[in-house]
Amino acid sequence: GESNISEISGEAHISKQLVEHVADLIEEKGADVWWTYSVEELILKSLSLQSVSDLSKGNDIMDVWMDSGVAWYCARKAFHDANTSFPTDAVVEGVDQFRGWFQSSLLTSVAVQDSIPFKKIRVHGFCVDDNNKKMSKSLGNIVDPETITDGSLRQKALGADGLRLWVALHAGESLGESKIGEKVLADIELKLVSIRNSMRFLLGGCHGYMGQCPKYIIPILDQRFKAILVDVTAISTVWNAMFGKLQKLPLSYRSSRCSSLLSTHAERPLYCESLIRDRLYCARLDSNDHLSAQFTLHSAGSTLAECLSPLLPHLSIEFFQHQPASTKKQKVLCLRSTLAAEAGPSCDLFKSGALVGVTPSTKALLMHCQMEETSFDSQLCELFGVSMVRIQDSDVDFIHPIKSDRLFCDRCLQFNVDVSPKDSLLYCC
Repeated sequence: GESNISEISGEAHISKQLVEHVADLIEEKGADVWWTYSVEELILKSLSLQSVSDLSKGNDIMDVWMDSGVAWYCARKAFHDANTSFPTDAVVEGVDQFRGWFQSSLLTSVAVQDSIPFKKIRVHGFCVDDNNKKMSKSLGNIVDPETITDGSLRQKALGADGLRLWVALHAGESLGESKIGEKVLADIELKLVSIRNSMRFLLGGCHGYMGQCPKYIIPILDQRFKAILVDVTAISTVWNAMFGKLQKLPLSYRSSRCSSLLSTHAERPLYCESLIRDRLYCARLDSNDHLSAQFTLHSAGSTLAECLSPLLPHLSIEFFQHQPASTKKQKVLCLRSTLAAEAGPSCDLFKSGALVGVTPSTKALLMHCQMEETSFDSQLCELFGVSMVRIQDSDVDFIHPIKSDRLFCDRCLQFNVDVSPKDSLLYCC
């Protein structure tokens, strides 16, 4: 909490001697001394004040957690959500916040609107170094996330995917200590390389494959391989059970268990290489044996990449960019390059808008990224790197650069401010 001794003028009287004296009294007598002691008893004679009667004791004590404790209200209001009484799904903080932010959020919400502000609490532990010592500034053992992504901590940069994989495997759900250091990151690098090699093998086997299905019965080995690798065609009950398990784990916030399952299955394709290499490399390109092998690798790779996308987004995007049978990259990932080519080098797309004409089939795909006709903060805006995206029905698909309808934001440098000219920042900025 915060309290002070004020002069008649209203200015707080603060000195090192006074603060240390009051702190000593509280340590010896307890916090009630502030209420039970008079100003004369709280003031040291050695302070040499002319008149103690000119001082008054502050009785308005504000909990230092009050400001963050009403974050549930501020966050909902900022996004124009009038129903602040409806609890959010979950809040995430450290294990030390049960008497801090968790408690203050709960108390303020119940006091103001007689309802809880959240449905679930997600708690994580603290980070420790390779020697199991808690990280602190005084010890100098704090690991900056940027040193993991840019490679300054170790010789090789792990990028954002490496950092996300560490969080998912080591810091996602444990209330205990989360170790991070050179040894742990070396293990993360090995796992990343293993997953990447598996995805490279799956891609390499799909060279020339354009999405055809086998005409005849799929070989037993391919069926078994697909069952293990989360077969997208649901050809076996083994896959159904496993994929259902993977879908439910994130919803229960069991990220470490989910990530462990995903990484384990993502590392398995390499064992199959020696078993199917004859059909894959020696069978005629138009034969059912060769097509079945490619169909299996394509199904397994596509499903794995989709499952891995929340965990390793950059690797997943890279996979689909090189997947010969993938149509998603032509519909979404390549739209930005089309827009940039039409706009020309002199146009700053970040400050422009995009008019997207879509046929019904394309519209159904883009609706996953933007539900509204016009948006300034949708996934399409982020994907295209523009200030605004407007979708309109058309007989043919097209995309053109247009001028944004809104004003310029001085912070995010986009034209997305829907206010009077005197307010130059977007509400979230």
